[in-house]
Amino acid sequence: MRALYALALAPLAIGLYSPADPIVDKHVATLTKAPAVTLKLAITQVGGATEEGTLVLSKPNFFKWETPRTLAVSDGKDLFEYDKAKKTYVKKPASPENLRKVLGSDATWAWSAFLDEDFAKSITGVRKGAGRKVRNVQVTDVAISRKDRSDLTLFIEDATGMARGVSFITAGAAAAEESAGSETIVFAKEVTFAEAPLAGETFAWTPPADAKEAAEAAAPSADATTFAAVKSIFDMNCAGCHMGPGAKKGVDLTSYAGVRKNVTPGNPSGSRIMREINRGSMPPTGRLPKEQIDLLAKWIADGAHE
Repeated sequence: MRALYALALAPLAIGLYSPADPIVDKHVATLTKAPAVTLKLAITQVGGATEEGTLVLSKPNFFKWETPRTLAVSDGKDLFEYDKAKKTYVKKPASPENLRKVLGSDATWAWSAFLDEDFAKSITGVRKGAGRKVRNVQVTDVAISRKDRSDLTLFIEDATGMARGVSFITAGAAAAEESAGSETIVFAKEVTFAEAPLAGETFAWTPPADAKEAAEAAAPSADATTFAAVKSIFDMNCAGCHMGPGAKKGVDLTSYAGVRKNVTPGNPSGSRIMREINRGSMPPTGRLPKEQIDLLAKWIADGAHE
């Protein structure tokens, strides 16, 4: 599996493309022209076990995304997000913005193009790599740079032009203690295209009797510090080492998504970034001024909002 990642994220020098790239265009076209598609996914955190996931997408705005721990489902009108362990769910309108947020996680982002008309607008760079076989499927590695988000690598199936998988870096609790990133690989073992949209009952969901509805995370208050106020601190002090696929220890601090993975909203002292700063180990050029440290702490304490 390490070899798979090395191939996926190694410098890709075969071709450099603009965001309006034929590879991306074909991936989007393959998805958007399909009335419905079902993907059986293998989700592997390198060094750990593989779990199964299922993503079902159907026109016009239906989807179901399920893993052993979570379920998100849109019936076209309402969107439900269910935490199986906590037995809590959130219900919200199935608006394009809400659908985009749910399917915008690194694990499912590539296939969000099925429903997201603005998918390609978030891409700032595309670099084509080598062709090879993954799970007996001929694919081409394509490194993707995204606006305000961390980079990742797509495995584009040669036969269909659609992404069959993705490799990306996350920072879990264990990784935080080791100051290292953790690689996750998601691959569609099976892909089934339908000739017509799927029946509405496929996406009908009733909360279990023992489930409780939870409130959504509170929006930032009017005086809350946002990422825009602290971004320059990361750009000036961190981006030199923590940028893109080659970021030191896999930690990319050039975007909100990358920084957000390394903080605990509402808890500055429990956030990985603040621990490194407070003990003086980062940045290596010297301790940050007190006012910058205080601003970072306030941003996290206010909820680490974008």
